[in-house]
Amino acid sequence: MSLANRSAGASLATMRPRYRISMAAMCSDLALYLIMLSLPYRVLGLGASSLVLGMVPFAYALPYSLTAVTAGRHSDRWPRRGPIRLGLTIAIVAAIALSVADTIPTILAATGLLGIGLGFFWPSIQAGMSELAAGAQLGRDTRLLNVGWSAGKGLGMMAGGLLLPIIGGDGLALGAAAAWLLCFAVLPGMARPASHHAAIDADPRRPWPSRERAFLRAAWIGNGVAYAVAATLNHHFPKILREDGIESGRFGLFLGLVFLTQTLVFLVLGSVRWWHYRMASLLGVQLVLAIAIVAAPAAPGFTGLLMLAPLFGLCLGFLYQSSLYYSLHAPEGRGAQAGVHEATLGLTGAMVPLLGGLAVAGHRLTAPFVVAGIAVSLSFLLAVTWFLRSRTQDRTGPSLTREP
Repeated sequence: MSLANRSAGASLATMRPRYRISMAAMCSDLALYLIMLSLPYRVLGLGASSLVLGMVPFAYALPYSLTAVTAGRHSDRWPRRGPIRLGLTIAIVAAIALSVADTIPTILAATGLLGIGLGFFWPSIQAGMSELAAGAQLGRDTRLLNVGWSAGKGLGMMAGGLLLPIIGGDGLALGAAAAWLLCFAVLPGMARPASHHAAIDADPRRPWPSRERAFLRAAWIGNGVAYAVAATLNHHFPKILREDGIESGRFGLFLGLVFLTQTLVFLVLGSVRWWHYRMASLLGVQLVLAIAIVAAPAAPGFTGLLMLAPLFGLCLGFLYQSSLYYSLHAPEGRGAQAGVHEATLGLTGAMVPLLGGLAVAGHRLTAPFVVAGIAVSLSFLLAVTWFLRSRTQDRTGPSLTREP
């Protein structure tokens, strides 16, 4: 081994585990979105209809969600590095399969295998990061994790859009396999799951149990429909934009701006606590998101679309940070709750684009965006219902939080 290689290995070994987990998250989502950016263009090139475009995220998300629920629950029982490595291995196999897939059925099958792999990876690595956090540090560490994957997602979208005309979808899939291989190198050892009762019970902002459950459910569903909005943009917008002469490079720039804005949101929210268990914030961003997704197809040209990108990034970032924070802000069972968090965003993010694809059959190409807007509105109404119910349960006074 050369001196340079030994030095790089020593630097990696001395890096703090939380930063290595964040790097693994960044590499994983960079890989995923190199693939996801290319898939609509690959199936459109094979003559795909709007229904098939909607089936692509469904093929990924259904096995992803089913795996995440199971893997998250079981990751609470043993060191989490095992399911993370298993998931990465499956993801690499799926990426190689996508690099040679040349029909719509084989692309959908390999995409489903990819969902299984990352269903093992994400709940385990999220809960693993939370084991490093105590009390108020949970916000800081979820920020670090979220900044990692969100930056990777934005870079993957941008790079995918620029490289797709040059190396094609098969080349992007091989690049994704290489990024997942890098995850093995940066992944640190992880402690066994532990109880966090003392730290969670000492948090003065923790609300009464019924209120806490209401926030958890509302954040899960809100984040799920936010992912549905992102999937609708990713998989249904290319068909509209191609008719307007906007190709993959500029589309990748738009999505990259969305998710790099989301990254900035994570940086801010992880540094402050004012938004914890605030009903108005959680509801307000959903109203904004519903309006933005319905308005997106009518944006005045590519410049108008770019102006909407930061708005999408703000809403997606707030809802994801809320869902993950409330999932991990628990004394135990963090892997199980992270699994539900991931399964909810997976299933909702799959069903809404699929329903949008079905709606196109009898309506205009903009139908998926209306369907997504309706889904966000329903999430808003569900959240209001849960919050109103929680006001009459487990409460002895007007305060929304426990006494310290």
